[in-house]
Amino acid sequence: MSKPVGVFAVEARHGWNDLALEAAKECLKLPLRESDYDGPEELKYVPAIPYQRLAQYHYRCGEAGRGVCKSRHWIGEEWERKMYCSTCAPTPGLYWKNPAGIHVRVTHPIPPWFKGLLESMEEKFAVIPAPVDEPLLLMRAMDGVPNCPSCRGKVQGFLPEFLSATLPPKITSEIAKIELKFEL
Repeated sequence: MSKPVGVFAVEARHGWNDLALEAAKECLKLPLRESDYDGPEELKYVPAIPYQRLAQYHYRCGEAGRGVCKSRHWIGEEWERKMYCSTCAPTPGLYWKNPAGIHVRVTHPIPPWFKGLLESMEEKFAVIPAPVDEPLLLMRAMDGVPNCPSCRGKVQGFLPEFLSATLPPKITSEIAKIELKFEL
């Protein structure tokens, strides 16, 4: 969809909520809430209430994506093992808060470069809540990796799979839980 805001405007105006929702999902690829983003010309066709609902949806989807990156409890021990580097983080036993707010012991601590990658993704979701752009994230991850051949190998070996097969479905499932409200 090349002009999702225009499509959303037409569909919201005519009450075609199912189609408007599909257009709203495409709008997640745009930085609608950025102060220096003027937005597409089609915004002038969106009535105030549907636009406000679109902005709320955009924000809530961004928060859902940020929550996925922030909570990290869903990553699981398999990925913790794959990303763990005994050279850079020789002491297992990092503690994280699970969704219930309880501190749990992680057997294989997540390396700082992986944690940094997830934090940079949190920032991305604050602006553009669409699923991840794998090549850009791989470059960011490589920048954060120390001069450790083991970690660099993990970035090249395991991270593409994580960014393409593990993370996007989790983000998509969380975004799917967000409702686009059309009524006041």
